Amino acid sequence: MGWSWLRPKVDWQACSSQQLLSIYLEKREPAVLTVLFDRYGDALYRYLLRSADAALAADISQQCWLRVMELGEQFAGNSQFKTWLFCIARNLFIDECRRQQRIEWLDNVDELLDVAPQAEQIITLQLQGHAVDAAIARLPLLQREAILLQLEGFSLAEIAQICRVGEETAKSRLRYARDFLKVQLGEWHDQAGR
Repeated sequence: MGWSWLRPKVDWQACSSQQLLSIYLEKREPAVLTVLFDRYGDALYRYLLRSADAALAADISQQCWLRVMELGEQFAGNSQFKTWLFCIARNLFIDECRRQQRIEWLDNVDELLDVAPQAEQIITLQLQGHAVDAAIARLPLLQREAILLQLEGFSLAEIAQICRVGEETAKSRLRYARDFLKVQLGEWHDQAGR
């Protein structure tokens, strides 16, 4: 007869993400990984979904969690767990895009993609949420990446770390993105108000 029911259950929710990763790596306890997934799974998928289709976002998200399980020992603790997780996801996304030759990466933030605003599409959108999503989707890739990370709550330093650029470059990308969004959403607001 086992007495396991007498042992108090561990409150994994009270642990920091770094502690949970350490515990998972030591004990390989699936419940610990579940807590991490509950904390960050939706945000990670949402971030990927804004840059890829649903199938690719789900696939990369799954690959990301597999990497956490396989390579968790490599987490040095120099950043927050969420920053490290999103960095893994970004790298997997880049690798997949390169593999599929779906995009060309910009080497310089000054080389903005020539994206003509499609006013007709903005007018047909019924809700402001759709207008914001549409404007974000038209951002050049590197700017979109920076603004999406900021929307996920990352600091400027964390965005720079995830994107592997200096803070000034990350700040510049965010500024260009905000300027573009102001213009796009201003046009939407003007047209919607008519």
